[in-house]
Amino acid sequence: MVSGRLTKYKPEYVQFVEGYLENYFTHQHAFPSIVGLAYLLSVHEQTITNWAKEFPEFGEMIEKVRQKQESVAWFNGMTNNYNPHLCKLLLGKHGYKEQSQSESNVTITPLGAILDEIQE
Repeated sequence: MVSGRLTKYKPEYVQFVEGYLENYFTHQHAFPSIVGLAYLLSVHEQTITNWAKEFPEFGEMIEKVRQKQESVAWFNGMTNNYNPHLCKLLLGKHGYKEQSQSESNVTITPLGAILDEIQE
């Protein structure tokens, strides 16, 4: 007995994703996304993730969606075509994080040297 819903994956979805990568903006998507793709295929985004694991060729296309999303967000955030704060949030999902570095010029003198100096 099979439990749960049967998958409705079709091999032609690979070509569908390929077309989506080229024309995501025609669907009023600012950048390609898994959730946008799931909406267009009328499935849950977890289904897309499951299909990507189960069908290697589809999985490769989903990785391309992630790569294109990162590329589009990076470029448009840097050129202020998109809100940089939203791009920063999105790029966080791709492993980017804000870091700050600070330098200090502190000299550490051993306590013994200080005591020797005081006694002189």
